[in-house]
Parts: sequence; structure tokens; C-alpha cells
Amino acid sequence: MNLSYLSLFRNLENDNRQFAVIGLGRFGRSVCKTLHGMGYDVLGIDSSEKLVAQAMADQITAHALELDSTEPLALKEAGVFEFDTVIVAIGNYVQESIITTLNVKEGGVPHVVAKASNETHGKLLQKVGADRVVFPEHDMGCNLARSLTRPKSWNGSISIQNTASWKWPCPRSSMARPLLSSIFASVLAST
Repeated sequence: MNLSYLSLFRNLENDNRQFAVIGLGRFGRSVCKTLHGMGYDVLGIDSSEKLVAQAMADQITAHALELDSTEPLALKEAGVFEFDTVIVAIGNYVQESIITTLNVKEGGVPHVVAKASNETHGKLLQKVGADRVVFPEHDMGCNLARSLTRPKSWNGSISIQNTASWKWPCPRSSMARPLLSSIFASVLAST
């Protein structure tokens, strides 16, 4: 049983506020923007000067660097090995993705999340040490299919500071009646 997810959550609970995202394509930019918007310190990295400049201009990250992540020395000099969590968001260049993931793990980063473009890529990433492998296109496709087949479902979420978020489907009718009743009751009570 793979329990690496638990250590990732434990790491997040310890108020880890520093993430490095390697690869500033659509997926990497989304990760940077979301983490940065949540108040986390994020370092964005890409081999493209244009993507690094765009990330800084769009203010989706606190810091951004242009470097070749297949070179361990470049990662070390940039301080990437000091981060608790590194997201390898390189999906289209399988060789670079695998080498980067290996470099980051060998550099001592405790938690590495890597994006895979297919099943074989994902298996290779796991073999070189990725703690978590994500398949964004597959995952989004599954989420879309679920939302289309359950149009009356509401995707509620509970989020408590310093804990994980859990989401589950909840029929709108079961939420709307008690919620509306309590709102109307409080309005009527105040009049």
C-alpha cells in the first residue's frame, strides 16, 4: 500500500509555504497561480526565457528562474533541493521530465509531484522516485464526465485551516431546503 500521500498531507499541515514548480506551460502556470493566490511562496522554473518572463509579468509566482532542470548543478545553485515540495510540470518532454524528477529526488527533496502524459510515462516517474504522479487531462476528463452525468449534484467542499479538503457530491435539494430555511428564519427573526 502506497502511503506517500499521507506524508504529503503531513508536510502541508506543518505550514509548508514553499513550492517549486518546474515547467511553466499551462499546467505549471495553473499550479503556480493557484498556490501563489493561496499565499504560498512559489518558485517557477522553466528553460524558456519567454515563459519565465510571462510568469513574472502575470504575477503568478513570487520568483521565476530560467534554467535547465536536467542539470543537477543548476537545480542545486537555484536552491531547488531546499524546497519541501517540488512539482515537475513537464509533460510533453518525457526524457526531460524523467531526468528532472530523478535529479530532484536525488537532491533530497522529500516530496515530488510529477505530471505524466501517459501510463508508461507515469510508471517511469514512479520508478525514479516521484511521490505522486498526476494525469491532468485524464483527471479533468473524468471530472467532466461525472459532472455531466450528475447534473443535480453539488460539489460541496469542507476546508479547515491546516487540514486537507474533502469533496463529495451532495444533491442540491438536500442542501437548499435547510440552508434557505435557516436564512429565512434569521431574516424573519431580525424584523
